[in-house]
Amino acid sequence: GVERYRARQSVADRDVRLDVVVANDDPGQMAWGGLRGEARALAKLDHPNVARLLAVGERDRQIFYNVVAEAGWPTLDEWLD
Repeated sequence: GVERYRARQSVADRDVRLDVVVANDDPGQMAWGGLRGEARALAKLDHPNVARLLAVGERDRQIFYNVVAEAGWPTLDEWLD
């Protein structure tokens, strides 16, 4: 599946969310397809209540990722707790 991390882009001095899919963990490419779909959807949206897509990429066709602006509000899991 998609693993989500909070990260810091030191050069840009901002917090981001890093969504990652590792190819070995996704043999049917379902998670990778979902990540691509999310990237396409976020790239089309420009709204203050929707996180901005900052980057999309892959490394050696083994790791696929989206970098999304960290909005600073809690995740749904944090909010539900």
